[in-house]
Amino acid sequence: MTNETVIQASCLCLTASFSFSVDTSSLPLKAHLCHCTTCRRVTGSLCTFHAAMPAPSALKELASYNSSDNVTRYFCTNCGCHMLDYAKSKGQWHIATGVVEKSEGDFEFKEHLFVTSTKDGGLSDWLLSINGELLERWEGQPEISGALPDDRQERRRSSPQAHRLAERLHIHCHCKGVEFYIAHPDPTTLVPQSRTIELEDSDTETYFTAVHKKKYLASNCACRSCRLSSGSDIVPWAFIPISQVTLATGEPLPPVSAEEPFQAPNRHSSNTLKSYHSSAGITRSFCGCCGATVFYHTDKRPHIIDVAVGLLDAESGARAGEWLEWRSERVSFEEDAVNKALVEGLRDGMKEWGHRQQDRSGPMREFLEARESRA
Repeated sequence: MTNETVIQASCLCLTASFSFSVDTSSLPLKAHLCHCTTCRRVTGSLCTFHAAMPAPSALKELASYNSSDNVTRYFCTNCGCHMLDYAKSKGQWHIATGVVEKSEGDFEFKEHLFVTSTKDGGLSDWLLSINGELLERWEGQPEISGALPDDRQERRRSSPQAHRLAERLHIHCHCKGVEFYIAHPDPTTLVPQSRTIELEDSDTETYFTAVHKKKYLASNCACRSCRLSSGSDIVPWAFIPISQVTLATGEPLPPVSAEEPFQAPNRHSSNTLKSYHSSAGITRSFCGCCGATVFYHTDKRPHIIDVAVGLLDAESGARAGEWLEWRSERVSFEEDAVNKALVEGLRDGMKEWGHRQQDRSGPMREFLEARESRA
């Protein structure tokens, strides 16, 4: 008699759900991280976290989006969570591992796919191993493309600062229903910092301001709400003053609040943006056409909007190193992770990466150590 395990998945708002059964002996399911440009643009994450699965039960309240002639992706119509996709040529379904609440032991992450699409290595430079086992890194599709060595040193020698810094940073989802621009940091609009670099309370805007005056702060989050509203185990955010964001038309981004979430009029290019209140004072926005996670906004930081980094079109690559200062001392809300080994591997890899950065000395190091101890 076959011993089966039923795996159940649902989004943050519980509007969409599905389940499927597997032979218990087949667990953990082999999972991968795909870094292709399409996956980044269609989710807002630096990569997708997927595992092959049998056909799911009836799909409830899921919108479909054809990201190519071969792949159809499915996301919740209410909160925007990407839950699965279907590759027509192979007849293969994939589940977004972040939508399974009790998944420790259900998935085993083995490899990074399409790493060269990132230009800078993306998340694969941080997530090198899980439980001491190195993840394989592929230029493109496994076995068909070449395997990549750990060439982070070579990429570091090609600093993001060597790239021509564009006047504006273009941001867009895969279908371009949501499209806008970010201007460079402006000292008159950024929240001022203490000259002694004192750590502020984590709810204040100063805490979300980069030390590097010409960059914005960015961070990876593993909280339950981000995971279940996106389908990604890890969601990367850049913290941008709203005053520095303009629509594709050149008009300023309208004010955002829980009472009046941003819904661009049809005359703007961003007319597919939808909003969802995940909790009191919290507004999350996504593309209603392709499902990409776009914004997070809290009324506690009214002048700052969090932008999903996977949508950034930076010349240096997926991590947008010429624009962003990454918080490398921790992964936010690591305690919420369901795939804990995955997030622990990212945390350790980011710490190692952070310590190797040339500008991490003196006041910068003191600030980051204080920030970590307070967190």
